Amino acid sequence: MTLEKKGARCIDRLGRVVIPSGVRKDLGLESGTYVEFFVDYQQNCVIIKKYNDACALCGSNSGLVEMDGKYLCKGCVDKISGLG
Repeated sequence: MTLEKKGARCIDRLGRVVIPSGVRKDLGLESGTYVEFFVDYQQNCVIIKKYNDACALCGSNSGLVEMDGKYLCKGCVDKISGLG
């Protein structure tokens, strides 16, 4: 994983942080976009990721599993498993 520093922001008294506009633009994070939070306790960091709740291959949103940061539905996983 490659990390690139994109600025620093202060957490306000309600625990909010503003994501810099350049980062929002680069990642397509518009108002109303859901994000996920991941914590790496060894590195003492939080990763914010655009939430995607659909299969990366067929677009289905049922029976999803995460593989290497992508979501796949059970049907697509079964198809891929049958190829090998």
